[in-house]
Amino acid sequence: MNGRYQVWRDRLWWWAVPAVLFAIALLALLYYNQAFAGQAEALEAGFEAENAELAALSEEARRARDLLERINGNRAGIEHLYRDRFATEAERFTRMIIEIKELARRAGLRPTSFNYPDEPIEELGLIRRSVDFQVEGTYDQLRTFINFLELTEQFVILNQVELVSGQGAAGSNPSLSIALEIDTVFAADEDVVEGAS
Repeated sequence: MNGRYQVWRDRLWWWAVPAVLFAIALLALLYYNQAFAGQAEALEAGFEAENAELAALSEEARRARDLLERINGNRAGIEHLYRDRFATEAERFTRMIIEIKELARRAGLRPTSFNYPDEPIEELGLIRRSVDFQVEGTYDQLRTFINFLELTEQFVILNQVELVSGQGAAGSNPSLSIALEIDTVFAADEDVVEGAS
């Protein structure tokens, strides 16, 4: 029996040193598992919470970008509306009156007695101007004129159509005298147009 274990005793330093190192490593691993396992779980939970918060912030940033794009689109639309559709009275009024008269003439109507009352819309920096006038012609000519107004590039609103008088035999297309009110809107001045941008 002695001879069997004698080899191990004679070479003690060959197996004892690795065995001690193995035991130290095993104890260190057990200590690490006990001491730091909770911290690893806490770090993982914190990492997941940070990822969730990052995802929420990314979504919020995307919504903010979308909102900013819509705001910029609205600003561009308002600028286009004030510059190109409303413009100022000096830029558009004469052109609009000439076009209304030309459309009435093309429809076969004879316009008379123009009146141009205005109404400021101060909170928006706009002026609402009406074009009140009478025309003489048939019902079909009036329908053609209204169709022309719907197709014009000018920003106009047919606000009122009123029969003043009618003449002609029953059953025929009588000649009518019709009062019309057409409204439009102008930017109050250049500063309003510039402020819209």
